[in-house]
Order: sequence, then C-alpha cells, then structure tokens
Amino acid sequence: MAEKRIVTWAEWATERGRLGAKALKRKRLRSEYMSLMGRISALAREETRLLRRLPYADIIERVIIGTRFTTIASERTRLLTQMRHIRTTELPILEEDIARERREFAKKIVPPPPPPPLKLHRIKVRLYNEERKPTPTGMFQGLFDVDAIIDPETGLVDWDWWLTKEEINIAKYHFVGYFKGMAKWRTPDQVSLAYFDEPTGIPYETERVKYKYSKKVPIDFIAKAEALTVGELIIGESSIEPKPNPEPTPDNMGVYSERFMIIDADGVIKWDEIRERWIWHPTGDMVKRVKEELKI
Repeated sequence: MAEKRIVTWAEWATERGRLGAKALKRKRLRSEYMSLMGRISALAREETRLLRRLPYADIIERVIIGTRFTTIASERTRLLTQMRHIRTTELPILEEDIARERREFAKKIVPPPPPPPLKLHRIKVRLYNEERKPTPTGMFQGLFDVDAIIDPETGLVDWDWWLTKEEINIAKYHFVGYFKGMAKWRTPDQVSLAYFDEPTGIPYETERVKYKYSKKVPIDFIAKAEALTVGELIIGESSIEPKPNPEPTPDNMGVYSERFMIIDADGVIKWDEIRERWIWHPTGDMVKRVKEELKI
C-alpha cells in the first residue's frame, strides 16, 4: 500500500486544482477530436454531392468541381493529421500524466479542519429529586446558573467539563442545605469547602442537622426534606437560552441561585422562594485556567 503523506490544505488544494485543469484540457481535446471528425464527415457529404452533379456539369463547372475535389482532399488530410496527433500523441501523454498525478495525489492526506473554538456560556440548570410514587415527580426543585462550554456544532453542553461538574456539585450541596436549613452559614467562599463525599449533604460545622420550620413549609414535606440526599438529585438543563460569556472574571462566573420550589404530585406549587444571589465564585487561578483552555 502506498505510504500516505500529510500535506497542508494549501498544497492539497493547489494539486487538486492542477488535476482539475488537466482533466478539463482532456475534455477539450476529446471535444476537439469529435469536432474534427464532424468536419471530415461534412467534407465527405460535400464530395458525394459533387460526384452526383459531375455527369451533368458543363466544362466550366467540371473545372470548378475538380478544383473543389483537390481542396477537399487537402483539407481532409490536414484534419486527419490533427486527429491522429490528438489520438496518438496529445491524449495518451495527458492521460498518462493525469494517472500519475492521481496516484501521487491519492498518497496525500490533509488533517481535518480544526473544530470551531469552544466558547464559555452561562447556562441555567434545574436540580430536583424524583418522587417515584404515584408517578415520577420532581418535588423539591431549584434553579441555578452555572458555567459551561457548549459544542458549537451540536449545541450540546459538555457535562464532563471540570468546572461545570464542580459547580453542579456545589449547587447540589447548596440545594440540599437550603431545604435542610443548612445553607445560611455557607458563604460563597465557604461552599467550596463542603464535604462532597458526604451523601447526606452539607453538615453544620458545629450543630446537628435540623430543619428550619420558620420557612413555613407544609408540614407533610418536612420529613421528606430532612431525608433529602445529594445522591438523589437529578440535573435538568433549562430551556432558557445559554448566554455567552466572552470576558470571564471571578465576578461573572460561578454558581448563582435563582429560586427554590416545592411541588406536589399534582404539579401544584406548595413553596416558592426567589433567591437571586451568588453562592460561589471561582478563584482567579481557576478563571486563568479557563481562559487558557478556551484560548480567551
């Protein structure tokens, strides 16, 4: 098998253009050959008409016809010579040249075009737990804005990107802490210190977990709230259009808490609180890493 060689796009395009030009020249030569053949056929038809007129021609016309026969013969010879040159010389040389260049061209490959640059966005996600009876229902819900990169070709979020994963973890623990009454002591700087290996959520630093009844949550939801765990939470991407963030800074990145809701199995909102506050910002070093990765 012929060894492949990587070439630049410019070299590949130049050689493809040269092959295309030679293929076009071959097409024109073939067209010229057929045109010459047509002209010879026309001369033959004229010669036939002259031969039919010859028995009835007078002396002067016979002289004219004889002169025309000589011209026809000379023209036929010239045209046949051109056809022979195209058929035996020009076309074979060109065909061999094209075949050789095609073999060489087939050995050359170009790297795939670079993918469109990844861009940083702010996306809205919904966190909820799933109540499976009587039907799957997201009972405790929260809306958060986090940082993410989106594939420009598919429009899909890269959920495995390190910052998105970290921010969703922070949102999850804040979510559980909010419904368990534990979120108030966590500032944006402190949330990143949460014990992410603890499946029951963010514990108090000095106190035992206790639900805050002052929120006036319907009493039948209190026990369910106390039983919330991070592992039960489901991530859903909101239908809100992602917003590009071309100039990321610690102040415009991080986890933003919009609102929390409790919805019963019938879809009725039982509790709804607007939060509208930042709960975590990345460090300067993290923002620097993002800029380096995305070449911002």
